[in-house]
Amino acid sequence: MNGDTFAGGGGAEVAASALARSSHGIVSDLHSLLSELDHAKWRAGVRVVAVARFGALRTRVERLLAHAERGELDSPRARLHGHLEELRTALSAHLPEPQVGVTVDAMADAWRDFRGQMIVQYEHLAQSLQALKVPVPSLRPRNMARKIWHASCSTLALLLVHHAFPSMEAMLATCVFLSGLVWGLEIFRRIHPPFNEGLMAIFGPMAHPHEGWKVNSGTWYLTAMVGVAIWRDPLVATLAVMAVGWGDPAAELVGRAHGRHRFANGRSGEGSLGFVVVSSVACVLAMLIYFPGLSMGTTLVLALGVSTVGAAAELVSKRLDDNLTIPLAATAATLALYPLLGL
Repeated sequence: MNGDTFAGGGGAEVAASALARSSHGIVSDLHSLLSELDHAKWRAGVRVVAVARFGALRTRVERLLAHAERGELDSPRARLHGHLEELRTALSAHLPEPQVGVTVDAMADAWRDFRGQMIVQYEHLAQSLQALKVPVPSLRPRNMARKIWHASCSTLALLLVHHAFPSMEAMLATCVFLSGLVWGLEIFRRIHPPFNEGLMAIFGPMAHPHEGWKVNSGTWYLTAMVGVAIWRDPLVATLAVMAVGWGDPAAELVGRAHGRHRFANGRSGEGSLGFVVVSSVACVLAMLIYFPGLSMGTTLVLALGVSTVGAAAELVSKRLDDNLTIPLAATAATLALYPLLGL
């Protein structure tokens, strides 16, 4: 069976699995197309290619739905079928086409609106496929507000470590409390959808689309901070928050703008290099301010070592959120470097 052809089977469970597998290729291609359009300049050539690819995608959805049965009401299979129908409708009704007398700016706005609708459709399909245990990658649209928020939270965390907490024990207790609180909120927003909608209305500008139904990055970050604070070491905490707060957004910004050497997970060597450079600068500045007793050689080795390991963690993070893996990787790198540097 190929990625686009539905094949039935004995029983509803087999049929649901077949529909999910058949949908996977369509959803993966939609993810690829939306990711490419996120950083493409709106020019005639891009529109022509996009129209052709979205048109081909619509044909594949129509062919799949022609052979797929909806299934029992409110079953995972029925929800997936319904979201495929929504995608077909959106592709049929809203795909922007060049029109005489329409300005380039107006067409660009129409395409941005269309892409926003497609992101919503993608998230619905991704959620349906996850319910059927078929994973698909998360969409990460360009979001400058998120980058600013990321760096601001990192800087705030640095100030709290050095100016607010009376001891590292107090920091650990605070991190444990906040981590428990946000995990409680994660549970509550799933059993009470209006609460989740309210949270997304507040934090939506800083959130990725999938965070409306998956564990959000802030929860993973606070969870990682427990692992950082448990060592009760202000230098460990300083380097961890600098690496994730400044290196992570730098990797995405540089990767989107200049990424040419792509890895299988879509990340780039250029983005990883951007992580190392920006994180190293941030770590050096923080150590010069708060740990002036360290020699310049030690400072540089710590900054470069932590940033390189953090970049590697960001690069390979796929199923695990990098807001969890980067601080923990930075902590491990710092502790590993201590004996080598005589600290």
